[in-house]
Amino acid sequence: MILICCSSFDAFGSALFLQSDLASGLNKSLQRTLNKERIDSIHKYEKLAFESLTENNVEKTTFYIQKYIEKSLDITFIEHSKFVSIHDTDAYQKLKEKYLFKVDSWTVFYIYTAFIGFFIALVLNLKSDVDRIATLLISGYVFIHSFFISHICVQLTNLNFKAPDTFLMSTSFSFLYGPLLYFYFKRIKEKYLFKWSDVLHLIPSAIITICLIPIYTLTKEEKMEIMLGISDIDTSPYLYYITLTKFISLFFYMYLVYNVYKKESIMLYKHDLAHKNWQKRILIFNVIYVISYAIYGILIVQRVFSGFLFHVQVTSMALLVFYVGCTSYIHPILFKKRKLLNSENSENENKVVIASSIKNENVENIKYQKSGLTEDLSKELKEKLNKLLEEDKVYRLNNVSLAIIADKLGTSRHNTSQIINEHFGLNFFELINSYRIKEAMDIIKNNQTQKLSIIEIAYEVGFNNKVTFNKSFKKENDMTPSEYMRYIRNAQLI
Repeated sequence: MILICCSSFDAFGSALFLQSDLASGLNKSLQRTLNKERIDSIHKYEKLAFESLTENNVEKTTFYIQKYIEKSLDITFIEHSKFVSIHDTDAYQKLKEKYLFKVDSWTVFYIYTAFIGFFIALVLNLKSDVDRIATLLISGYVFIHSFFISHICVQLTNLNFKAPDTFLMSTSFSFLYGPLLYFYFKRIKEKYLFKWSDVLHLIPSAIITICLIPIYTLTKEEKMEIMLGISDIDTSPYLYYITLTKFISLFFYMYLVYNVYKKESIMLYKHDLAHKNWQKRILIFNVIYVISYAIYGILIVQRVFSGFLFHVQVTSMALLVFYVGCTSYIHPILFKKRKLLNSENSENENKVVIASSIKNENVENIKYQKSGLTEDLSKELKEKLNKLLEEDKVYRLNNVSLAIIADKLGTSRHNTSQIINEHFGLNFFELINSYRIKEAMDIIKNNQTQKLSIIEIAYEVGFNNKVTFNKSFKKENDMTPSEYMRYIRNAQLI
């Protein structure tokens, strides 16, 4: 019985293998037949093209050249030496324009922009003393813009026929524009720290990449057939749904970015004038990009790849790349770690500040525990000190001292020092210099007509010499007064 079963199984197995071999043989036979038909067609269209050429029939010649390309996938046939006689005809020039490498003013501009963008994305991340997270976000934003522009260059120059694998190469980045800009604004406005839930913003990009795998895994010949418009694979749904969903994504994130932008920053920074201008202009560029993409999307769905309206969206991306590049050169401080004017900071930083404050408070309590200064008197002296600084501008006196301030307050030096430490968190010289530097910055900002020199400004706010002024100014602002002057002049240009 077992032998019979084994024999039956062997017979069944042999039948399956025979059927498989037969199917394989039929497929190979069919493939050979199709290849033979294709080769015959190639030779036929080549022959017809040359025959039409001898008849001086340019329209028929270019028609058969087109047919030859569709069958052979070889665009170099256009450059065959036998076609020299028709080089100047409109029909032949249109064929060259459609398939052969070409360069115009638009492509030169885009190629240059893409190169600049890649360079900026690299250089920004090589800088030291920067907010690494913010820099990665904005450089990534510039990078994908540059990558898209370079892809457009490949299409406009017809290099895609030389490199079919570039087909839809930038499409996987379609849903990254919004998240990168959104989290960049959150970082620079709120010192935002990423959470695991933020990975959800990458889901659309993951979905589109998965959806495009069937396209990316096609052979070069199959991609070439799609680009020539002779493939059985219909990519129209890809174009339509990707374009529509990308616009929805861009519009949604533009709304989120605007909401972050219009909120008051939880931190007060030095050089906020330049930072506000920078954020405002980046937002404007993004709005222009979203609007222009709506126009671009309609054209792409209609398979229009040229014309002024087509170039509007690409140009808006190019201008943004140039703007980021120019700003990173003129105002590198915008990409550096930003110093606070007060003790407000992110949640983690607040913990450090609070802990430090508690420690300092304990120290001060020990230091002044024998002081006879009552709470009411302390508040009264603080108000008087504020008046001396804000209204009387006592800090302008180049010989101002703790004793002079104490005399004006009508109290002892010890009490005056206690008031400054408890209410301002500074020592006497730090307090005086902070007011001097603040006024010096205001003078520089409004020094358009007076044109005061650095030393004149130093004397004006109470410093005795330029060296001390420069040293104090740089300690407070990370730049010298001269550098700050240049900074203010350029800030309006950002």
